[in-house]
Amino acid sequence: MENQPGGYLKYYLCLTGAHVLVGSSVVAGKIVAEQMPIFLSSAIRFVLALAVLWPLLKREGGLPKMGRRDWGLLFLLALLG
Repeated sequence: MENQPGGYLKYYLCLTGAHVLVGSSVVAGKIVAEQMPIFLSSAIRFVLALAVLWPLLKREGGLPKMGRRDWGLLFLLALLG
């Protein structure tokens, strides 16, 4: 992987894109919070996420099978944020 032209460039670009997305969502969230009730904006955010993620889930054939350890780790991550 490192010997290919560009090496880690693809990964750096993905990380940069993720940071830009997170940073812009904070700014957009502050603007939206000033314009509409917080619960309405949260509901809209979840509906949009569902509209984007549901077709991806269907395309991949459903959720992956998870063992007991995986569910425990997922719960721990959700609990700690």
